[in-house]
Amino acid sequence: MSRDSGKMSTDDSDKMLDQLIQNCHHLKQQLAEKSRLVESKKIDDNRRRILRILQQRCLEKFRKEVDTLRKQDSALESCSSFLNSHICEIESNLIDTDEQILSSKFMPASRDRDSRIDILLADKYRYVAQLHKECQKVERQIVELEANFQKSKQVYVEKICSAALIVSDDFKSDIGDWIDAKFEYEKNRLKMKFIDQMKDDLKTDKDIVNQNYAKLRYKMYDVDRITNAMRSKHAQIVTDLTAAKNGVVSIKNQIDNVRGKIKVCQEMNDQTKLRLLSVKNFDKISTKQTFFVKI
Repeated sequence: MSRDSGKMSTDDSDKMLDQLIQNCHHLKQQLAEKSRLVESKKIDDNRRRILRILQQRCLEKFRKEVDTLRKQDSALESCSSFLNSHICEIESNLIDTDEQILSSKFMPASRDRDSRIDILLADKYRYVAQLHKECQKVERQIVELEANFQKSKQVYVEKICSAALIVSDDFKSDIGDWIDAKFEYEKNRLKMKFIDQMKDDLKTDKDIVNQNYAKLRYKMYDVDRITNAMRSKHAQIVTDLTAAKNGVVSIKNQIDNVRGKIKVCQEMNDQTKLRLLSVKNFDKISTKQTFFVKI
């Protein structure tokens, strides 16, 4: 019994030893897993730290790029100022054309008047076409600016990706989308600032031209009516002036007759004066002769 008991206790000891070895092996595996997890956590922490650093650098570089875009924006604004001055010149030409059209409506109805109005309206549409051409210039400049945006963005993305080789492709994609959104915002802001305003101004000018053309054509009927009335009145005035002229001629003839009579009267008066003077001289001579006779 004692031998069997001793043998059983040895077997139990072996089993316990095996169990302890298995437990140690399991604990070793758990320790290795925990060490791996700790190391992975350190790597993740380092990766997050690197991501924050890269994000900060991206923000700084993006601010520089935004400053460059603002400089380009100011250059585009100076170009817009020059364009506005050119547009003011075109608008002054439009105003001059309107004044010429308004002055032409008082001309007598004729082919020359209609052709002149058509020429002035053609000039007006030509000025509007020039305005549209200037707007197209602005659109081309914005397209060039957009190309510069894309070029700067590509260079910027390459720099960031070259600095972000240690991070995953997902981070590169996120950074690229983030940059695309920023550049798209700046690009759309400039487009909304210039293109839409120019198109609205151009549409307003076209509507004004069409309205003025319709008003002018409508007023032409009144101009024709007033012109015909003025012509009939002019004919009546010519008739009255002819009658007045004939009356003046008659009065002038009467005045000439009166002047002839006055001249005859003056001649008779002169003859009468001469006769009176001769009579006075005769009386003086007679008086002297009587005096000498008395002596």
